Amino acid sequence: MWCPSAAATGDHVNRCSGPAGSGMWCRGRGAEVILSKNKNQNHSALRVKSRDRQHSASMFQARHAPLEIVLLRPEKTEEMERAVHLLQGHATVVVDLQRLDAAQAQRFIDFLAGAVWSLDGTLERISEQVIVAAPMSVLLSN
Repeated sequence: MWCPSAAATGDHVNRCSGPAGSGMWCRGRGAEVILSKNKNQNHSALRVKSRDRQHSASMFQARHAPLEIVLLRPEKTEEMERAVHLLQGHATVVVDLQRLDAAQAQRFIDFLAGAVWSLDGTLERISEQVIVAAPMSVLLSN
């Protein structure tokens, strides 16, 4: 789904019009992010696409490199840095927070959210204990 209002706002994230509680978001500068539950299945599905950006050497490199998706199951918050380094290397990171207590999980999410924001990426929750952090070269959609 394309959200025309996002194209005019630069880096700001806007809530797209859609069914209430659909979880759909748009991001500016020619990219979109959609994450919603598939009505025919009992789980959320993600499809990953590369975004089309112009005039960016790092994006040119990312488009021609193989897409890397890494699953992390951290047991302590000290493992946050690994997730950030993977994002900086243009990898998509799926984080299963089940091994952390509630306070540690929130700290991990907060730290990762700051890193994702600074890298102009995307952070989405796909279940109660699983989040996906994607660099700006990756589009998450259902």
